[in-house]
Amino acid sequence: MEIRFDRADGICVKRKYNISVQMGDPGRIYNVPGVKGAVYNTLEKARYRVRENEYVLTGTVGEMWVTDAKHLKAAYCTDNVTIGPEPVEISTRPNGLVYEFRRVPLSCSGTIPLGEGRVLTVNAAGIDHGKGDVLIRPAGETSFWSVNGILFEHTYEVTEMFC
Repeated sequence: MEIRFDRADGICVKRKYNISVQMGDPGRIYNVPGVKGAVYNTLEKARYRVRENEYVLTGTVGEMWVTDAKHLKAAYCTDNVTIGPEPVEISTRPNGLVYEFRRVPLSCSGTIPLGEGRVLTVNAAGIDHGKGDVLIRPAGETSFWSVNGILFEHTYEVTEMFC
């Protein structure tokens, strides 16, 4: 079955929630045993390399990923927080955006080509997806991303369902 985002199931907004952040250290072992400077995101089955001047984030259900200062400041409240080698708690920055979403049934899994060689994987085998991964896009836009179904319940609030 082809996976498309040709219609929305409803409207949602981003919740305010907390995550932890720490300054990345390429020489540190995180959650990949024996491997320095690597984090593994269990919800995406993705391994990220930690580079100098990057941050390691741990999300609401323990998933880990890496980001740079620009994206960290845009998405999270980091004012009056000292970020060092040990995790500190920060919260999401309200963005006021409204999103359309479409849940991908658990019976559908696979990849969605996004162009320029990029692909989006949904409902990957071996990962808990709750009710199924969710495709999200800013209302009225065409580009979208996927959020693990369990993570969606923690990070977005459904404000309207369509029939």
